[in-house]
Amino acid sequence: MVDEANARLVILGPEHPHVAKATNSPALQFASEMLEKRGEAPRLYRNMLVFLAADASRLSELEDAVCQYLAWSAIVKEVDDEQLDLDAFSRGQARTKKDSASGTVDQRLRETFIWLLTPHQDDPRSPQIDWSESRLQGQDALPERAAKKLQNDAALIVKYGGVLLRMELDKHNLWRGGDHVSLQQVWQDFAQYLYLPRLAGSSVLAEAVQAGVQDVGWTENFAYADAWDEEKQRYRGLKAGEATGVLINPHSVLVQPEVAQRQMEADRQPASGPVGAGGSGDGDGVVVGGGENGPDGGTGVAQLCRFHGTVQLDALRLGRDAGQIGEEVVQHLTSLKDAKVTITLEIQAELPDGAPDDVVRIVTENARTLKFGNYGFEEE
Repeated sequence: MVDEANARLVILGPEHPHVAKATNSPALQFASEMLEKRGEAPRLYRNMLVFLAADASRLSELEDAVCQYLAWSAIVKEVDDEQLDLDAFSRGQARTKKDSASGTVDQRLRETFIWLLTPHQDDPRSPQIDWSESRLQGQDALPERAAKKLQNDAALIVKYGGVLLRMELDKHNLWRGGDHVSLQQVWQDFAQYLYLPRLAGSSVLAEAVQAGVQDVGWTENFAYADAWDEEKQRYRGLKAGEATGVLINPHSVLVQPEVAQRQMEADRQPASGPVGAGGSGDGDGVVVGGGENGPDGGTGVAQLCRFHGTVQLDALRLGRDAGQIGEEVVQHLTSLKDAKVTITLEIQAELPDGAPDDVVRIVTENARTLKFGNYGFEEE
């Protein structure tokens, strides 16, 4: 089997059935071998594989159904080849039996191939690989059922966020101690290491980068650049705090936010030049007091050194509104030299019917993960 950086479902043959909760299950043994090697070579992209196996106790029923189908198929073929002389009624009955047997085989396949085997590694420092076994249910095709189960169990990620990506970058030192890291390297890490989330494909990573870069709080995430110019010691196509296209190739990089800020601030520095004695013209200050007749008897220039603002956001369009505020207000403030911009998001929610336990658990856990300073549910 090829070694590719794309999530794949491997359906094991009936000769490798699974026995529930058995560590010596033929399916687990064979899946472990496939996970480690591709032919004679070591497998690289191990985090891209999940396995589907037959239940050992249901195989005999599937085999019986297949035998019935093959038998009726052989009879119909002999009839079609005029090797078997049957009347019209018998020919029709043979075809009906064949179709019925085919339906039975389909049903037995859904009932037999029910064990989803997923490898993961809880401790990056340990070579121990653990396996999760989960039972498929439903009447959909096997791949569709497997995909739904994996997504429900968070064992296959089809949508990923910039904040979560940053957490994994820091937690497992995917930055490798540098100011930036190749985006292609990041994707290879996710495809390879079993202790990282299993992303469905590189497009999921690209979308997570887009979300993290255009987030109004991008300084907590990362910036993106088309390439690092070693000769000029600067990033080409540096993007932060705005929507951007993302390419995963050997040149594109994720950039530490403080490093990106330094380059952007340096790029924004105006060329120095003489300033008129009267203080008017191209100065950045605001002239008050009527020029020479100002309060100090000369030119009065007051510096506006603080800004504050409060705005109410639409909870159903939070991403759009926050992005617009980031582009039209925050970006202009952060562009000023030595500016220190603090943004606080306050959430007030009135819940007339109360919050169910699962919502309380999810919101509380996410608030803690996202480092909310003050949060909690209250009784009326």
